[in-house]
Amino acid sequence: MEDETAWARPWAAELPFTKVEGPLYEYACHERNYGMENLLVSARAVEQPTTDAALDNRAR
Repeated sequence: MEDETAWARPWAAELPFTKVEGPLYEYACHERNYGMENLLVSARAVEQPTTDAALDNRAR
């Protein structure tokens, strides 16, 4: 960045990104999007074991 009116000398910055597989979602589109949050919470609940034996083992 070079701007004599803002900084005493030029500067630079780096922002590394990790490559991901699959679709990307813009954060701004999902910020405080309760529908998305609820979908994810529900999906995690569905993934949890629901048998009585599994619930007994989780309590230990």
